[in-house]
Amino acid sequence: MGVRRLVRVMRVRRLVRVMGVRRLVRVMRVRRLVRVMGVRRLVRVMGVRRLVRVMGVRRLVRVMRVRRLVRVMGVRRLVRVMGVRRLVRVIGVRWLVRVIGVRWLVRVIGVRWLVRVIRVRWLVRVMGVRRLVRVIGVRRLVRVMGVRRLVRVIGVRRLVRVMRVRRLVRVMGVRRLVRVMRVRRLVRVMGVRWLVRVMGVRWLVRVMGVRRLVRVMRVRRLVRVMGVRRLVRVMGVRRLVRVMGVRRLVRVIGVRRLVRVMGVRRLVRVMGVRRLVRVRE
Repeated sequence: MGVRRLVRVMRVRRLVRVMGVRRLVRVMRVRRLVRVMGVRRLVRVMGVRRLVRVMGVRRLVRVMRVRRLVRVMGVRRLVRVMGVRRLVRVIGVRWLVRVIGVRWLVRVIGVRWLVRVIRVRWLVRVMGVRRLVRVIGVRRLVRVMGVRRLVRVIGVRRLVRVMRVRRLVRVMGVRRLVRVMRVRRLVRVMGVRWLVRVMGVRWLVRVMGVRRLVRVMRVRRLVRVMGVRRLVRVMGVRRLVRVMGVRRLVRVIGVRRLVRVMGVRRLVRVMGVRRLVRVRE
């Protein structure tokens, strides 16, 4: 009669008993076989690997709902049989995340894999940055995504909270960090000399403003790092006097040095003679 005609005449369950599932799957429509026997039984009789090998994953996914497949096989097994990339290609990421949930996916696949397949913005929203950084590590995250993308997705302020500053400086560079971070913290972690050496004082003064710089750094230290002439040249004497006050300036630098740097005329013009005499006395 031929198997096709037999299938039309006989009940499927009886046919399965007589012929075996493999032969039937080749001849019959799988949808009908699944409808009659149920997926669990089909999986139990043949094994998923065999079923996947006979039917192909695309057909299996088309016939069965993925939720059902996940329930019957478990995600780990499904991922092991199909591979994540293939699963994502067949089902689509959004769908996969909706069916399985990202946290579960992370547990099964691991984040490293997931980052390659799924958009990081999604991952950040679901997992949180700290966990993502802790699991993957910043260097790797930076290597996978690039700093620009990471900063765009997470934002530097959040990154600064999660990562150590030294590491951030290495990855991002100081200039970008100074715009976002508090300078006090940057100074505390990296040290003023380093900051001045990397960025240059003029730039630092332009970014932070002198008042902030003087507040963060001790002026003696500033003088030691930059030298008085340079400090006067960058800030201007009037500004220096306005920020620090004359007494403090004289106490830090000393009048003789101030006279040498500025010249008496300029000093008299800025401070006034009475004040100069009073300080000098």
